[in-house]
Amino acid sequence: ARPAAASARSAASRQAASFATTRPLCSASCRVAQPLVRRPLCGRLALLPSSPALPSSSRPAWLRQAAGFQAGKAWDACGSSRAAASAAGAKSEADPYQVLGIQKDASAEDIKAAYRRLALKWHPDRNPGNQAEAEAQFKRVSKAYSLLSDPDQRAFFDRFGSAGPGGTGAGPGAGAQAQAFTEEEAEMIFRQMFGNKPLHEIIREVEQALEVQQRQMQQREAELLKEVQRLQAEAAHLREQSSRAASPWQLLQLHRLASQKDAEAMRAEHLLQSTVLQHVEHRSQTRFAVSRLRMLDPTVQLQNRIRVGFAWGAALGAYFALGFSFLSTVCVFFLANFFARLALALLRRSAGR
Repeated sequence: ARPAAASARSAASRQAASFATTRPLCSASCRVAQPLVRRPLCGRLALLPSSPALPSSSRPAWLRQAAGFQAGKAWDACGSSRAAASAAGAKSEADPYQVLGIQKDASAEDIKAAYRRLALKWHPDRNPGNQAEAEAQFKRVSKAYSLLSDPDQRAFFDRFGSAGPGGTGAGPGAGAQAQAFTEEEAEMIFRQMFGNKPLHEIIREVEQALEVQQRQMQQREAELLKEVQRLQAEAAHLREQSSRAASPWQLLQLHRLASQKDAEAMRAEHLLQSTVLQHVEHRSQTRFAVSRLRMLDPTVQLQNRIRVGFAWGAALGAYFALGFSFLSTVCVFFLANFFARLALALLRRSAGR
């Protein structure tokens, strides 16, 4: 009877210990908290006693095996999920194409244009109220440009998903090679691109360069239009000469030359139309980019606040002091806003900004 009772107590003890070893719990991370070493696995948590009062050597063999098996499965699964999540997050975070917002077949000019736009947007001097995020984004943009502006590092990244030795990127082995991109390095790349000038001067130079580009596009359109008109005039002149041809052979030659000029004029006209469409799209994008660029200037931001405040003051004064109707007050608001915008624009132009 005693051996049977002892065996029953031992079985009950084993069941209780097994229940204590693995019991259903939910956890979202792998953490270590004394006196329990936690290893989650799909909602099950292995609880391994780590108290000095119960060293692992004094535990029963079946308990050590069960605990080790459950903890091993949990730790392997958790490690795999953590590694996969970390790799996916690092890849999306460190992909220079995604950081700059460009396609993988982007040209060197596209990369430079994207860097200029984002570097001016996130420069810490342009974001005094959001320094922490601006510095982080500024370094990410500079890091991505540093990689993609180097043909060798870009080719290595396109092939293997990492930047190679000394670079940055995601992929196998990237963690050992990736280095923190300092604020000084980001600032150095910015100065190499824009020069050692204040940011408001850089913005003014960008606007001036865009104005020059606009004039060049207009000149190109005018040249193409003149070319179309010249070819059409030559074709008309050849057809007029063919009406006075002295021989059939001369008539055939003049008709052939006139047909060639007509074909050239048609090609030039198609080129003019496509060029005009491209320039219209470029102008709209440029206007939007310049307006966003101006909004980064603290002076412009202050002027906008003054403009809106002036418009609201005029509207409230018209409504409460002068007794205007609601519709008239709305008209006063928009008129005051318009004239304030016009006055501030004239002041900026006269100041050379």
